[in-house]
Amino acid sequence: MNKRGQFFLITAGILAVIIVGLATSVNYAITSPEPEVFYDLNDNFNLETLKVMDYGTLSMGDPNAISSFIFNFTKYAREKDPNFEGIFIFGNSQSFSVYNSASEPIKVCNPQTNQCTSVIGGKSTSDINLDGIGGTGVIQQTDSTKKFDNINKITIVIGKNDYEFVIPANNQFYFILRTEKEGETYVAA
Repeated sequence: MNKRGQFFLITAGILAVIIVGLATSVNYAITSPEPEVFYDLNDNFNLETLKVMDYGTLSMGDPNAISSFIFNFTKYAREKDPNFEGIFIFGNSQSFSVYNSASEPIKVCNPQTNQCTSVIGGKSTSDINLDGIGGTGVIQQTDSTKKFDNINKITIVIGKNDYEFVIPANNQFYFILRTEKEGETYVAA
């Protein structure tokens, strides 16, 4: 009787090992490497933005320093990563700008009046009338900027997603950076 019980215990142990072995070899994930260049650009952007904002605040320098920095940085980033896109919001509740270098237009909505206006994407070649809610806009050579006045809260619509931003009385800077690599979308903010 002891040998018969040992046989069943050994058989049960072997079957358990086989089942676990089969289940383990079936479950695995394929991962792609993260885009190091994109994250390096993000780190570089964070560092440089602080310096540009300090320059504008402390030395009462060029009021367009942030706009020209964003334009030049976007141009540089696209040389390093052709899929680089960015949406930048900067200013204060009295006057702020939204800069779009993404491939698709975004909507900027004023939740107080429920009015929206589009800010065309930088990789698009169509024309846009930037006269809209509360201000005037300027189209730059490859990207577009829209200026708004006297709004303290906005909703940015990117694709099918809404993102709310509070625009305080003091200067603020928000940004969303995005790239695609091997079918994956990477975002940094």
